[in-house]
Parts: sequence; structure tokens; C-alpha cells
Amino acid sequence: MKIFRTLIIVLMVLIAAIAMGTIYKHLPSNTVSDYSFTDRYPVIENNHINFFYHPDTKEEVIEMIDKLSILHDLETEIFGETLPKVEPLEVIIVLQNTDDYNQAIKNYDSNVGGLYYRSDKRIVIFKEDVSNLSFAIETFAHEYGHYLFDLFLTKENISIDEVPQWFEEGICEYIRLQTVNTISFPGNTEDPPPFSKLHTPGDWRKYSFDFDVYYIARSAINYLVQQHGGKDVLSKILLNISEASTFENSFEESIGITLNELHRLLFQKKDELRNARLAQQNGDYDIAESIFLDIIAQYPDDEIALRGLAFMYEDLSRWEDALTIRLQLIERFPEFSNEFLYLSFLLTLFDRNEALEMSKQALELTKLDSIYDTKIVETWIDDLTKYNELIKINKYSDAYQHLLGNEQLSMNKSIVVALAEQMENEQLEIE
Repeated sequence: MKIFRTLIIVLMVLIAAIAMGTIYKHLPSNTVSDYSFTDRYPVIENNHINFFYHPDTKEEVIEMIDKLSILHDLETEIFGETLPKVEPLEVIIVLQNTDDYNQAIKNYDSNVGGLYYRSDKRIVIFKEDVSNLSFAIETFAHEYGHYLFDLFLTKENISIDEVPQWFEEGICEYIRLQTVNTISFPGNTEDPPPFSKLHTPGDWRKYSFDFDVYYIARSAINYLVQQHGGKDVLSKILLNISEASTFENSFEESIGITLNELHRLLFQKKDELRNARLAQQNGDYDIAESIFLDIIAQYPDDEIALRGLAFMYEDLSRWEDALTIRLQLIERFPEFSNEFLYLSFLLTLFDRNEALEMSKQALELTKLDSIYDTKIVETWIDDLTKYNELIKINKYSDAYQHLLGNEQLSMNKSIVVALAEQMENEQLEIE
């Protein structure tokens, strides 16, 4: 069980690292490409945005338009108002493996997935896979964050050179994950660079080769929002730059800690998570539980700590405690299909019908993300349905054997053992 989970996490980290390099590689703002091919593209106008799109990406455009209401809410919450949009925004969606793509990408690294041009008010999205809907939507949300950031700085007469690259990228990542709430496993963050070394675009590019700088940046923004007054604290830091003379001074005056202290707070948590895992491996469950709970108290949305605690409770057969944490996970991450699937496994011990409902929600969410295989969830739904049918006619042994045959459930041995005991007790009551 533990080996399987470790392999899954390693695989997802690799996938996330590849995706992160593909989606948001930073580029010089003065690089120019030829987008004249968009004269042949269909156009959809929506308020201040003109979408020019490859005909095979219309579904993505419709979804982007649908997300604009969420983006507008984030705009007002972060920047305090609906920002004036004097110039229309162009959004161009180019499909890879086409002549248009080759023309548009010729001046860039082929790993680029999205760009924002400040001077032209233009977002370009390079879509790799027709079937991967969420990729384009996430990229759009991130690049739209750059657009809003640009509008705010212009309105407030703040120079882009005064604002660290990590702060802008972190806000864009925050907007992305608030718009399309996907799982984002970090890449390398071992001994990460201080924030002072992620200030310029050149700094950002330099360290992006060796570190998951996007994870570092969004971790900082998440901390500021959760621990220091909500989303509008981000714009307050920017508005105070003029009076404080530097971003660093404004940050310290607004938040009450220095950037070095922020760095220590964020990555001290990583050390604490490591200590919790080590304590768990050594059988020191009380210590592990205490560390997990302390982290969650400070960072209520820390999915790694919440998941770690849920798995530990399940391994210890502390079912009520595990259920409490699993319910917190789906409340905090309502678009994470795997959280609903894990909850469904656990609910077989409490409420078989509710377990089936959670598995159906997991399937609907899985269909929205091409990274995950729907067959795994569909098989679980079929097995759980058959299991419930056998239980209804008091065929407990057949029901148990059928459910035990599910590959995913069988990896959680503690739940399997508890189910066996539960069905034996129910059968004894019938007899």
C-alpha cells in the first residue's frame, strides 16, 4: 500500500513538473511572432475580449467564457474593483502540430504553452492535445491573471520593475487554481532560493531550470491570503510601494514579517511534513498526529497534510477520525476527483448508498480531466453496485468476495479487513 502510494506520488510529481514547464515558461516581453494567420480564424467577441481560435478549439473558448464570472469575482476580491479595460484583450488559441503553430512558435522555446504580451494586450495559448480541455482553461486563467496584474499596475502608476516576478507569478497561479482547481504536485523545492533571488524575469528563468518556482510562488500567495487578511492584502502590498519606497519595505509594513521570515515559515512546514512522515514510519503515531494537526491549524488548506492524516487514520482503523478529514478534503477541494473516490472507499464502512453517490461524483470529475483514467472509477462503481445488490439479498460472502476483487480497494488493506469484520457481524445477526 505504502509503496503504491509512493510510486503514484512520484509519477504525479513528474507529470506536474513536465506540465509546469510546458504551460508557463517565462519569456522576454519584446519577442515578436507573426499571428497574421488569425485572419482565417473564427472570432467570438465577449465584452472586452476577442477570441481568435483554431476551429478545433471552440469547446475551449466556450469554457473560457464560462469561467469569466469566476475571474471577475477574483478580480474584484484581489484588486478591489473592476479594473478599467480601455483596450480589448485578444486571446488566440493555436493548436499544436499545425502550420499556424510552427509560424507562431518559431521565436520561442517549443515547451511554451501560454504567453501574455503587455504591450499588445494579447494572450496566446498553444494547445497540445485536442482532448485535454483543462490544459487550455488553466493556461487561460493564468495568463488572464497577468492581464489583470498589468491593468492594475497601469491604473496605479506602479512600475513593473518595482514588483518581484515571484509575486506576479504567484498571483497568477492563485487565480489559476481558484478558477480550475486541479491537483498540483510540486516539483523540486529542496533548499529553494530566497525570494530576493526570484525578483527579475532573468532570476525567474535562471532558477526555473532547477526548482519548481511556480510552486514556491503560489505557496507564498496562498499563505498571505490565508494568514494575513484575505485576497485584498495582495493589492494592499502593491499600493503601499510608493510610500514605503520598495516592495520589500511595503511587504514588511503590510504583513509584519520580512521576506526571509516568509521563506522560513513556508519551508519549515515542508520539514514538519517530513518529520510527520518519519514519525509515522517509526510507529510514533501520536507525534505524527500532533505534527499533522499543528500544520492544518496553521494552513487549513494544506492538502498534503490533510491527506497524510486521513491515510494515517485509515491505517490505524480510526474510522470516525478518517471520515472527518475525508469530508474536509472534499469541502476544501470540491473538484479533486480522487478525494471523492477515497471518500467512497471509506464510506463502504458507514453508508453503502452514500459510497455509491460519492463514486458517481468522482466519475463526473474524472471525465473533466484527461490525466485520469475513467475506467478505474467506472470499475469501482460497477463493483460497488453489485456489492450492494448482493448485500440486499443477504449474500454476504459473495458480496465481500466481489468487492475484495476490486484492485483499487484491495490496496487499502485496513478498509478491506474492516469490511470483512463488518459483514461477518451482519451475517451473524441474520442467523
